[in-house]
Amino acid sequence: MQNERMKDGRPIPLGHMIIGFIVILLGVLLLLETTDIYDTRWILNYFPSLLVVLGVWILIKSRLRSFFGPIVIILVGVAWQLVALDLITSDQVMDYWPIIIIILGIHLLLTRYRTKARESSSEYTSSYAVFGDVEDRNISKNFTGGEMAGVFSDITLDLRGAGVKRPPARVNIGCLFCDIYVIVPPEWNVRIEAVPLISEISDKRRMNDSMHEDIDLIVQGWSAFSDIYIKD
Repeated sequence: MQNERMKDGRPIPLGHMIIGFIVILLGVLLLLETTDIYDTRWILNYFPSLLVVLGVWILIKSRLRSFFGPIVIILVGVAWQLVALDLITSDQVMDYWPIIIIILGIHLLLTRYRTKARESSSEYTSSYAVFGDVEDRNISKNFTGGEMAGVFSDITLDLRGAGVKRPPARVNIGCLFCDIYVIVPPEWNVRIEAVPLISEISDKRRMNDSMHEDIDLIVQGWSAFSDIYIKD
C-alpha cells in the first residue's frame, strides 16, 4: 500500500506517525493511571499485543530482510501478553529463552544468502531494521523522500542514481543505537535538520565546484546514541 500524500504531493512518513502515536498513547494511559484520573490497568494489560503488531509490521515493511529483531519483538510481545493475562508464569517463559539463540542462528544463515542491496525506482523509499543491516539503492529520477528507522542496526540509503525534480526531497530518520549512511551524488546540496541526542551527524563530503545553492535533500528526524553520515 502506498503512503498517503500531503497537500504538496509528498508522501506522509507513515511509519514515524504510527510509532509516534503508539508512544503518545502509552504516555497518556500511564499518566491517567499514575494520577488516578482513570484506571487504565485493564488497557495496559493488552499493551504487549502492540509489540506483536509492531514486529509483524517491521517484517512486512522490510520484506523479511530485517528478520532477527522483529521476530524477537514478536516473541517478547507474545510472552509478555500471556504473562499479563496470567495464562503462563514468568518462570515458564524463562524456560524457553534459548529459542532466541536458535532464531539468531537462523538469521545468520539466511543473511549469507541475501543480496547486499535492494534496488528500487519508487519515488519514496522506506528502510526499517531491528538488530540487522539493511541497504537500499534508489534510482528514481523523481525521488521525493523516504523513511529510515532502526534499533541496533546499520541502514544505508544509496541515492547516487536518483534525481530530484521538485527539490527538496526529505528523508525522515528515527534511530536508536544505529549507524545511518545516506549516500548522495557529489553535486547535491544537503541540509541537515535531524536532532542528535548523544549522537553524531556529519557530512563527510568534500566541497566541490559542482555543488549548487538550491537544497536537493533535507535530512530530518532524530537520532539517539547513533551516528548519521552523509557521503558521496
